[in-house]
Amino acid sequence: MEELASHLPWLGHECIARWVFGGEEGLSREDIAELDLEDVRSCEMLILFTHPRGEPQPGGGRFVEFGYALALGKRCVVIGPRENIFMDAKGIEVYDTWDDFVNSHEGI
Repeated sequence: MEELASHLPWLGHECIARWVFGGEEGLSREDIAELDLEDVRSCEMLILFTHPRGEPQPGGGRFVEFGYALALGKRCVVIGPRENIFMDAKGIEVYDTWDDFVNSHEGI
């Protein structure tokens, strides 16, 4: 994720998700949850990377963050397949790959 985050400034964006850069080191799970929610509140856009349906994935906090961003009216971008019904909500941007997302910014 850190490598992908390094591309964002070229696209006119900044990664403020502190977990990407190790910002959760040494924190309690409660503190990490609050830190992640703060990051969602502070962001302009949330990018969610998804996986093919049926492919087991640990955790699930990414769906909480996505739903929170959606509820806050943030720009929500999905990279990969739609994993649930909320990825079809009005205004959600869906790209098959990271390169498709990057290419959609050409000329901006």
